[in-house]
This record gives sequence, C-alpha cells and structure tokens, in this order.
Amino acid sequence: MQLAVSFDRDGNITLMFEPSKLQGNEGTIGYQPAPRENHHVLDLPKQLEGKQLPELARILRVNTRGATPTLEVKPVGAKKRSTAK
Repeated sequence: MQLAVSFDRDGNITLMFEPSKLQGNEGTIGYQPAPRENHHVLDLPKQLEGKQLPELARILRVNTRGATPTLEVKPVGAKKRSTAK
C-alpha cells in the first residue's frame, strides 16, 4: 500500500492520505505542498497494512536520512521532533 505523505524537515508528518482514493471516474484531486514542506508517495511497511490513517499518523514518522525518504515507526515514547531553527 502506498501513502502520500507530507512532512517537515525533521520527518514529522503533516498530512497523509491514500492517493488511490483520490481518483474517480470524474477526475483526480491533486495536492500542492506548502513552502518548505516535503511531499512523497511512500510504501507503507507490510506489518502496518490494515491500520487506520489516524493511527498511522500517530505512530509513524518519515526517515529523511539517505537518498530516499521512508516511513518508519516512531520509537516508543518518542515525541514530535522540533522544527526549531
């Protein structure tokens, strides 16, 4: 399953949706990321398939290290990473 995910520079998810559900017979809805917001379509880890989007948004973050961002489960007890400069 793929999710469209917007996230800040620290990997905090700001928006998540299933892009396949935004397509219909009458058209497709698009999304324009805000300035300084990253947006990618990412693969959901198999072990998390079947969970509802609100739960996924609470337990996931984006790993921004490396060439390609990936979704990962937040460490237990982790708080939202600061976006302070």
